[in-house]
Amino acid sequence: MSKARDIADLDFNSPDIDGGTIDGATLGANTVSGTVTFNSAPTFNTAISMNSSLNVASTIGIAGTTVISSSRDLQNVNSLVVDRATGNATIDATAHSNNTRSTVSTTAKNSGGTTVRGVIGSYGDANKVDIGTLSTHTLSILTDNTVAANFDTSQNVTFMGDIIVDSSNAEINLKSGVGGTTGAINWTFNTDDSNFAALKLPYDSRASVGLHIDSGYPITLDYSVSGADGLRMSASGVMHNRFNSSGAHFNTPQSSNLDFKVSSAGDLDKFVIDAGANEIKMGLGNDANSGLQFIGGGSERLNINYNGAQKVAIRAQSAPGGNDLDTLSIQTHSQGYFHDRLMFSRNGVITENPGSVNSLGYNQRQIKKYYTASSAFSNPTVSIMSLSAPTHSYPQIVLKITVMQLGLSANAAGYSHGYASLSYDPNGTNTWTTDTQAFVNEYNNYGSAVPTWSLTTDDAARTGTVSIVCNRMTNYDNYSIEVEVMNRSNLNYTWS
Repeated sequence: MSKARDIADLDFNSPDIDGGTIDGATLGANTVSGTVTFNSAPTFNTAISMNSSLNVASTIGIAGTTVISSSRDLQNVNSLVVDRATGNATIDATAHSNNTRSTVSTTAKNSGGTTVRGVIGSYGDANKVDIGTLSTHTLSILTDNTVAANFDTSQNVTFMGDIIVDSSNAEINLKSGVGGTTGAINWTFNTDDSNFAALKLPYDSRASVGLHIDSGYPITLDYSVSGADGLRMSASGVMHNRFNSSGAHFNTPQSSNLDFKVSSAGDLDKFVIDAGANEIKMGLGNDANSGLQFIGGGSERLNINYNGAQKVAIRAQSAPGGNDLDTLSIQTHSQGYFHDRLMFSRNGVITENPGSVNSLGYNQRQIKKYYTASSAFSNPTVSIMSLSAPTHSYPQIVLKITVMQLGLSANAAGYSHGYASLSYDPNGTNTWTTDTQAFVNEYNNYGSAVPTWSLTTDDAARTGTVSIVCNRMTNYDNYSIEVEVMNRSNLNYTWS
């Protein structure tokens, strides 16, 4: 067709212009139908409405500036607006080849001219999707045009609201490092890095210190559970300590025999409840047998220990065949045994044992014991002890008995004492030898009544008994009897 002429209402699919070429023509505000091919850059002075395809062999520009390049890239576009009156408005970016990426990258500059770059994209070559920054700048996520979370350049995240983990088995895992590191939750209040309290687990001390609660303020464990345990402490899945409205209960599974200990600096046990040994120990030092020990399990006593050895014991013993308290004794410990030094019996008898003395190579003891008795129209017999001689050595015993008595039916009082000795010859005659000194009336304001000795011996059985018969001054007398004993320790005797 000829150049430089106006063309109106052309139909490029018509028989007369089928696939024709227009060079240098000006198209006015008319309709061009069919497929139009431009082999060079056309210029449109008015808006174009396309009902079919527009094929351009090079670029498409606006006002002399390229908008779509020949490589099908958008260029020099201020904004990309997808605006649909109906239906969904979408922007799809698809990379069809394998091991490719489909990304939207953004670049801007701050007031100082520094480039700020961001990206959102699908990284097929790395099997991931990224939303983030490509420069050293913070990434913010917004809701309602307000920052909800900030990610700084050290990969720290600051949330502006609460964190809710909503799943059937919700978990929060702290994956800290190995040697020299610590995983922790810190409370900083309105500061950035001042820790006022922390819950931490240092890697290096995980086996010794373990989970560490570190607080500059009091720590309170509060519960409001009625009729149940509010706080429980377990080891390897077994509960050992529990707290409820009834108080604190320690070592709940009794079969475990766990100890309760309070230690001081240097990890020295100062207070120990030994469940397995039925003992309570206090004031312990480097030696396990220092300080005080409360011992049960059939050997009820309080031990006073010094320098790793038992020195003094206060002991309570049950009566044979019963649970009533029989005796309370203060004991000392020597040569591997406890020795009664002061003993109080259930029936009011007091026994004194000053200790051991060595004489002529024999171990001898001096003991005191106290009895009480009363009479009513008859003279009471008071059994003092029973004897059992061994089959070796020469067992001996000497006794001094002092009797104080009061007559209740008159202003009567008396004070007397007597002596007796017994010995056994196991290597010769196999007989007992006894000797007594009659009671001497040292004071009596109502007659001359004094007790008498009653000794029995059995040579063959090597046994004997010691008793006294009190002599009443009135119809009703009361007696206080003190017995002092010294013997060779191989002569066995039992207090009555």
